[in-house]
Amino acid sequence: MTTLSILTVAYPFAPVRTDCAGGAEQIVLTMDSLLTKLKYHSFVLASRKSRISGSLIAIPESNKLITEEEKIKIYKKVVPLLKKIISHKKIDILHFHGVDFYHYLPDVDIPILVTLHLPIELYPVEKMMETKNVYFNFVSEQQRIQAPPVFQNHPVICNGIDLNGIRIPVRTKGDYILCIGRICPEKGFDIGLRIAKKSGIPLKIAGNVFPYESHIKYFNQKIAPELDNSNYQFTGVVDKKKKIKLMTNARCVLIPSLIDETSSLVAMEALFCGTPVVASNRGALPSIIEHGITGYICSTEEEMEQAILNVHKIDRTKCMEVARSRFSADAMVKNYVELYKKITK
Repeated sequence: MTTLSILTVAYPFAPVRTDCAGGAEQIVLTMDSLLTKLKYHSFVLASRKSRISGSLIAIPESNKLITEEEKIKIYKKVVPLLKKIISHKKIDILHFHGVDFYHYLPDVDIPILVTLHLPIELYPVEKMMETKNVYFNFVSEQQRIQAPPVFQNHPVICNGIDLNGIRIPVRTKGDYILCIGRICPEKGFDIGLRIAKKSGIPLKIAGNVFPYESHIKYFNQKIAPELDNSNYQFTGVVDKKKKIKLMTNARCVLIPSLIDETSSLVAMEALFCGTPVVASNRGALPSIIEHGITGYICSTEEEMEQAILNVHKIDRTKCMEVARSRFSADAMVKNYVELYKKITK
């Protein structure tokens, strides 16, 4: 087999484009871009608002609040779409990225790969083991270690970042902390605000509030009342160019996560920009950030506050060197292609 045709299935409720906040969507975007450059046939089933390099097959989109009822309506539309694509195109492999993938797995003979982007406890393990023709992969060794024994033989393909063609701007003296990503309770951005105010350092929050009731409630109750449009700002969604500028000029990027992160593209991108990272001692974060070298790993809010005051001790050039040597998107895509070929034999 010389040229593979890959049908990537994204999470139906988040657009895949340069201003996406979710890690899984960013990986889909990077994979599609680099697979297309490598002359593979890349098809992506995703929200109609997505902007990709290959061929987009649009999922009908709802503008309503994402409730369980609304999810089921969309799921019922995804399976027929998948079967239609497979019947009209020569597809070698299906690659799913959504946490809810099992709701729209088609009954087909084509090999299926599911990348587990989130902690394993968020997936229905029993249902997953009943599926046929399905392979799984993790995005970090820490994630695999925390999975049940039955999953230990599944491979790890670490996430990578693609910043080819992105010019890192000359750093101006930015004296603000940056929190960036999905605005939801488990990301702990309210903790970031509290720490910033205690330390007396301005903070910028960038990212997206997805239309889930719990996310909207969290933003309205925990984030919005603490903003002042001066020292404590919410910039909203930013594209890749603006994100790089925000990261480059920040004193540090703060990741006060309350869950065991399976990876962190935010941390990788920050280091690529030469910006130290201060993060919770959760999941894969300690494997990405080298304590005292590219940032600080902290177990309490007090440790985070102290770390923010000490980030001037971190060598920004070293951060960039580490990111370039460890977090290559090219290596990630190469590993996925090798896995595709292995399971399609």
